[in-house]
Amino acid sequence: MKPPEAGDEIKLAFITWDTAYGRAASTPEALAYAQEKGIEVVGVEFIELSPTADTTTALLNADAAGANVIYTNTLAFGPANILKDAMALGLRERILFAGNNWAMDLATLALAGPENMEGFYSLMPYVWWDEDHPGVQIIKEQFEKNQRPPQERNIAYLASFAIVDAARQVIERAIDDVGFDALDGQAVHNAITTMGEIQALDGVLRLEYDATRRAPNKARVAITQSGKFVPVTDWLRRRTCAHNPNC
Repeated sequence: MKPPEAGDEIKLAFITWDTAYGRAASTPEALAYAQEKGIEVVGVEFIELSPTADTTTALLNADAAGANVIYTNTLAFGPANILKDAMALGLRERILFAGNNWAMDLATLALAGPENMEGFYSLMPYVWWDEDHPGVQIIKEQFEKNQRPPQERNIAYLASFAIVDAARQVIERAIDDVGFDALDGQAVHNAITTMGEIQALDGVLRLEYDATRRAPNKARVAITQSGKFVPVTDWLRRRTCAHNPNC
């Protein structure tokens, strides 16, 4: 869902927090990779780490630089403030907005409002609550059994169950390798870095660790539509870390 005035050549601006977390998507390695893919990076703007941050100046600077895509490495009130200010400035007709996977969550939706978050893109390295999936069904059953409030139907609750299941699989593999009495951190490390793809809760989250990777290995691109998070691609495999051997 490209904005009607966005054009075809990607001109990207980062608007993000001036923190280690915020800056992580605009490192020299990340910028080099973007340029390698033919993306022109026209600016990096930093905003205050605050629920009441005014992002107007950063947005106007990005617009003046010719950005037709703005990416934020923030979450919750970070993307919410950007999206609300962008709507007030009338920028949504010519700029596409996107963020990291934590940016697309119920907290952002509640803070920004569905009308401001409409058309927002993000990566989704997990199966979402609305999907017909056996792992999600297990999580839903526990959610209802424990009488959780609606606001906890978020990524943190979903991912916590998947991570626990991934840990179970790794520890069981380590015990199979060395036996229970010899189980230690090294055995767990050896197991997790050699067992290949880990499909936590039948694939709610897919992980793969080795000597250089410490992250999910597959994700989909998703968009916010009518207050829901909808995948628009199939699973995409994570690229190797060509520019950063420690990623």
